[in-house]
Amino acid sequence: MTLETGFVRILMESKNADIETLTLGFLSADHCGFLRLPTDIPIRLEALTKSTLKLNQPLEPNPANPTDELLLPWLIELHRIRQMRNASDRLLNLLQVLVERFGRRTSDGFVMAWPLSHERLGEVISANRSTITRILNRWSERGQVVIDPTKKTLWMTPQTMAQS
Repeated sequence: MTLETGFVRILMESKNADIETLTLGFLSADHCGFLRLPTDIPIRLEALTKSTLKLNQPLEPNPANPTDELLLPWLIELHRIRQMRNASDRLLNLLQVLVERFGRRTSDGFVMAWPLSHERLGEVISANRSTITRILNRWSERGQVVIDPTKKTLWMTPQTMAQS
C-alpha cells in the first residue's frame, strides 16, 4: 500500500474494557514505506486528515533492509515513551518524535500539521484527556508549544525540541 496524501493512524482493537483501540503508529504521505501487518491480528487504518491510499500488489520486503518496515520502529518508540513515569515527559517525548518525523524546521522553531485530539494523545501515552490539556496549556503559557486549531498546526520551540 502507498499513502499518497494525508495523515493516518495505525490501530488495533484493545482487549482492555477501558480502551476501545490501541495506537500502534502513524503514517504520512512523506513517511510511508513497507508496512508488514500480522495476519492473525485485525489491524486498521484511521484517516486523521483527508487521505488517499493506493493499494498495490503485495510485495515481499527485502529482509536485509529493515528501514522498509514501518510498524516495528513505532512500537519500539511508543514502548520507550510509555515506560516514562511522568506524563509530561511521556507527552514531550511523543511530540518530539511526531515533530521529528512529520514536521519541518522553520526560522521560529518546528511546525507540523496537527490532527490529534487531546484524547488521542492521552491514549497513546496512557494518560487521560484532562492531563494532556493541563500540560499543553502550561506549555502554551510558557511559549514552549502553540497549537493553532484554525490552521490545525503544532509549533514547538527549538529549546523544547532539545529537552530530554
